[in-house]
Amino acid sequence: MAKCLVKIFFFCSLFVVISGAGDTLPANQAFAINDTIVSADGVFELGFFSPGSSKNLYLSIRYKKASQITAWLANRDAPLTDALGRLTLSSQGSLEIFDGRDTKIWSTNSTKALKNPVAQLLNTGNLVIRAADDPDPGHYLWKSFDFPDNTLVPGMKIGKNLEDGIVWSFNSWKSTDDPSLGNFQVKLDITGYPQLILFNGSSTLIRIGPWNGDRFSGIPSSGPNNIFRDEFAITGDEIYYKYEIVDNSVLIRTTIEPDGRVIRYTWTRESNVWKATIFLQPDYCDDYARCGANGICNVNTLCRCSEGFQPKNADAWKSLNFSEGCILASKLNCSVRDEFVPRPNMKWPDTRNSSYDLSMNLGDCKKKCLENCSCTAYAYANNTEKGGGCLFWFGALIDIRDQEQSGLGFYVRGRDDLPLFDFRTIANATNNFSDGNKLGQGGFGPVYKAILEDGQEVAVKRRSTCSTQGIEEFGNEVSCIAKLQHRNLVRLLGWSTTEEGERLLVYEYMPNKSLDYFIFGDMKQRASLDWPKRYKIINGIAKGLLYLHEDSRLRVIHRDLKASNILLDYNMDPKISDFGMARSFGDTETEANTARVVGTYGYMAPEYAIEGAFSVKSDVYSFGVLVIEILSGKKSRFFNHPGHNLNLIGHAWTSYNEDRLSELIDVSIPKTSDRSEVFRVFQIGLLCVQQYPEDRPNMSSVLMMLTSKVSLPHPKQPGFFIERKFDKAYNSSRKYEADSVNSIIDSSSSNQTITIVSPR
Repeated sequence: MAKCLVKIFFFCSLFVVISGAGDTLPANQAFAINDTIVSADGVFELGFFSPGSSKNLYLSIRYKKASQITAWLANRDAPLTDALGRLTLSSQGSLEIFDGRDTKIWSTNSTKALKNPVAQLLNTGNLVIRAADDPDPGHYLWKSFDFPDNTLVPGMKIGKNLEDGIVWSFNSWKSTDDPSLGNFQVKLDITGYPQLILFNGSSTLIRIGPWNGDRFSGIPSSGPNNIFRDEFAITGDEIYYKYEIVDNSVLIRTTIEPDGRVIRYTWTRESNVWKATIFLQPDYCDDYARCGANGICNVNTLCRCSEGFQPKNADAWKSLNFSEGCILASKLNCSVRDEFVPRPNMKWPDTRNSSYDLSMNLGDCKKKCLENCSCTAYAYANNTEKGGGCLFWFGALIDIRDQEQSGLGFYVRGRDDLPLFDFRTIANATNNFSDGNKLGQGGFGPVYKAILEDGQEVAVKRRSTCSTQGIEEFGNEVSCIAKLQHRNLVRLLGWSTTEEGERLLVYEYMPNKSLDYFIFGDMKQRASLDWPKRYKIINGIAKGLLYLHEDSRLRVIHRDLKASNILLDYNMDPKISDFGMARSFGDTETEANTARVVGTYGYMAPEYAIEGAFSVKSDVYSFGVLVIEILSGKKSRFFNHPGHNLNLIGHAWTSYNEDRLSELIDVSIPKTSDRSEVFRVFQIGLLCVQQYPEDRPNMSSVLMMLTSKVSLPHPKQPGFFIERKFDKAYNSSRKYEADSVNSIIDSSSSNQTITIVSPR
């Protein structure tokens, strides 16, 4: 009896020692069922606890004051079924749980040994094993954060340690009463570019998506917050995601529930309850690969095929069975530069069949993808202002969905469905490209009239063997104009290539040639364009530009707008042509810079010609020059006046200020015309050529001014209005060459498009 009392006294004394031992468990010290250690800040508590209504005991870390919710659990598949178990830390540094029969049921299985080890519960909720005299985190022998349970707490990682192979993931319980391994797991899959995936067993349930520099692409943007911050890293040692607490008055945990829901909970001292703040549970489009390969899901409109694709099984698609997905409407030809269509505001496709290079510059992403015919899409790996890195997809694009609030984007390889003409068919239609069928000559090459077998008249642009242009300009023309449909844009009907390097573009035929043929022609040609026709042409050009800048699926900057690139149809309606130098932007882009300035001197805006900066406002400048040429019948570039050294733009501005615009009106325009309307259009042209881009109107404002009687502001000084001395100095400081798709009608050197290699 005395011996028994001594034992009871010993264990009671031990309980007092352990319970009051702070946050540390020393080696070879028994830790009984009722013992606990508490983190220094009092937030976390380690002990044997029973979850829910279970009577089994598990070594657990729980929130001591915040409703005693479990944050981590050790022996989830080997519970203690009685109160006789214990925990010990061996002299080598291994944590071990023994049941009442002294059978080891769980251990940390440490392969290394420590001298004088201790187990410590940190303020983060991380249980670590370290040497008593070495608190360095890099020297921890073992840590619970390496083995997440069903809850991700701040500082805990999801991903992989590449050095020791440890995979960090968190898994659901079977039920709230049974913490053994459930069906659901959240894992950072690093097969390709890392992405978070919620698995149901071995099946993908929800693909939360890859990191885009700000968040995972499957999570809508919620904006910045002052509670926590996300962190994603790819290093030589590890790949991981974690979040850190910012406001220490708030507790956060993210839990995967037994039913697969992923919920982020927050707790504050004021409320003293855990509140669910973010739910990640499947909706219609979260169901993995709902629309099959190359399909796009929308919760309102269900599935659709990506542009350039069509349903693989049309009958199944009509029956709302989208699982077979979509296939290309026409086979891509890798010998031609394919287009990349932007997909803004979408969840990125599955990245398990992808590669990435985080050291690449953004400008190289497209080029790199073009070099590999298997590359089907690319994105900027970091979509934030910091930028940097490229992500490439190969093969089918899986699990895309509209994500209206995400602001993400990627670029899909494809081509609109344009006919591919047989080269010999076109050669026969042009009488083997005879001089008798030749319409004109440009920087890209000659243009021929052709009559197809069905009698259709077309214009064929053929790349010259001596042209400085090649696949880039050809591909740009095909990719840009193919998807643009507007009555004031010339229509591209098809294309043709051969392995020998032939490049052909087939357009609708314009019987009335180009605008410069009339406004710079002889008196008879100029007189055939009375004021109503010129006004109609100006309005049509404005409508075409407005479509390019604001209403098309892409924001397009033409960069080579001039009289010879305005073609006239049977009804003398204008159509903008020659998109070899055009640049397309996404919805959020408005301007860019280039080291390769292309265009025609005399039409180029000053900020573009000098600095390489182009935007919709640089096209507005070119439009203004064109308007003044149409009204005056004089060429901007070679205008000469005996009384001053101003160019045409400067002369028009001076004439406006001195109330002498009537002297500048083309003599072929009858004096019976509405002079007030002519003067008004002159003023609009001068507003478009103002020196600074921010002063110029956009094309929607221009069209409103042209079609209404709204009052007009007075134009400020135009850019490039001083004439020949400046012109010579400017040209002498540049190197330039004829290097763009030129007029398909006008072959005169005065209208040659130039490329300026190195803008200042």
